[in-house]
Amino acid sequence: MDEVLKLVELLGRPDRILVVDDEAIVRMAFAQITDHYRCEVDFAPTVAEAMERLKKGKYDYVCLDMKLENRSGMEVLRFIDRMALDARVAVMSGSINLGDVMTEANNLGVVSFFNKPVDFDFPYIKRILSKLGVRLIPKDLTGM
Repeated sequence: MDEVLKLVELLGRPDRILVVDDEAIVRMAFAQITDHYRCEVDFAPTVAEAMERLKKGKYDYVCLDMKLENRSGMEVLRFIDRMALDARVAVMSGSINLGDVMTEANNLGVVSFFNKPVDFDFPYIKRILSKLGVRLIPKDLTGM
């Protein structure tokens, strides 16, 4: 038991991830991460809710869809930049050409770009989070 407590202490607080996507299937797929790994995942289905969550909490990582409720994920990126938030961002899209937003997104510090597949499976989510730098620490290592 002491070894587990030492390990948890060494690891610090879990990584916090905000998933901004209006598709329930995508949010449900990301929710699986917390079943297997030591991290916290919050969700925002709209631009307004994403901005509100970013104001209230510190997130280490943001997975951001580019097309939300007829608004652009670029609004969220600009907000992150304007507020000087220290979050690594991955941009995801299945409905726009990422090349159209890459220049501005790169200037705003986006780490990775992903085309959303039809089947948003667990291995794909792990690839996104790994590219972002999320510490995918199995829960069974920490007992939490």
